[in-house]
Amino acid sequence: MVKFRKFFEDLTNEENHFKESEYNEEWLNDDNWFVVDSHGDKKGIYLPAVYEDGEINWRWR
Repeated sequence: MVKFRKFFEDLTNEENHFKESEYNEEWLNDDNWFVVDSHGDKKGIYLPAVYEDGEINWRWR
C-alpha cells in the first residue's frame, strides 16, 4: 500500500491538479481494480478513493 500512498493522496486532494502522466498507466486502468468476496470471486470496481484517514470509497463496475 505504501507505493500507492502518493497516488491516492494526489487523487483525493481536491486542491491538487491530478496529472495522469505522473503515474503508472496500469494504476489508472479500471480493469485492474477489484475486490475479492468471501468465495474468492473477483468483483470489478472503479478506481477507488483512499483517504489519509484510511477510509476507502469505491463503486462497482
